[in-house]
Order: sequence, then C-alpha cells, then structure tokens
Amino acid sequence: MSTLGISKDTQYKALDKLTTIGVAVGTRSLLKKGWETLYHDAPPENPNDPGVIWREAFMWGAAVGLGVGLSKVMMKIVLDKSWHKYVGAKPADE
Repeated sequence: MSTLGISKDTQYKALDKLTTIGVAVGTRSLLKKGWETLYHDAPPENPNDPGVIWREAFMWGAAVGLGVGLSKVMMKIVLDKSWHKYVGAKPADE
C-alpha cells in the first residue's frame, strides 16, 4: 500500500485510464479542428446524415481511428517510462 491508502496497482490503473481518456478526447478534438480547417466544414461524424459522402465518412473514421490509436500507444510509452522513473516498477512487473 502507498501513503494514500491506495495500492500502486490501483493508482497505475486509474492513471492509465485517465490518460487514455484524455488523449483520446484531445486527439479527436485536434483532428476535428484540422478537418474543419482543411475542408471548411464539420467532419462527417454520422454517416447516416443526409449529404454525407461515404468517402469522406471513411476518411474521417480512418483518421480518428489511426490518430487515437497512435496517440494512445505514445501516451502508454510515456506513462510507463514516467511511472518507472518516479515510482518504480509497474505493478504488473513486480
């Protein structure tokens, strides 16, 4: 147990979830702003909306999926290195 009364395992899992959510939301917001800047229109978030071109909906979905996926991997690397530097071995590694 740590001084907070919360196990390192629980702390790590909570930090992992919070950073994952933050990165996903932040990346999606940046991609949305980029789309709006590039196309001067909102991204096609709902392919069922009238006037949505399937190619644009596919591009948006691919961009969000790839962008969020890559940013989550990068954040996981940063989280693990930071955890190791400041706390020690990850709970799963102990």
